[in-house]
Amino acid sequence: MSNKKAYVPTGTEWMEEDFGMSPAVRVGDMVWLSGVTVFPDEGQSLEDAIDTTFRKIEVILKDAGLDWNDVVDVTSFHVNIASQKELFLEVKSRYVTQKPYPSWTAVEVSGLWGPTIVAEIKVVASAA
Repeated sequence: MSNKKAYVPTGTEWMEEDFGMSPAVRVGDMVWLSGVTVFPDEGQSLEDAIDTTFRKIEVILKDAGLDWNDVVDVTSFHVNIASQKELFLEVKSRYVTQKPYPSWTAVEVSGLWGPTIVAEIKVVASAA
């Protein structure tokens, strides 16, 4: 018997159907989110694209009964981190507002899943 529970908010069903993965999985009090990508749509600023990604993460957390205050660890992957650092910190401060803040590791990479993806954010949260 497995104690894993998947969270698949409306609009993210394609992850299971197309790729065989879940937007988030809970085991006990811990919830792991799959990476959520940052990709500016045509005409969208990088700041707006980052904010959109943080909102998508918020939706997945909410589906699991959590919020940004439950996040304990963040790992972000960036193509050209220097061009994103200031905006990431600015947008993050809109969502991550209470101490203790989560740990965070930011990694520069040469590429991500698709050519228009400029960053990806992976989150671990605790319901404890």
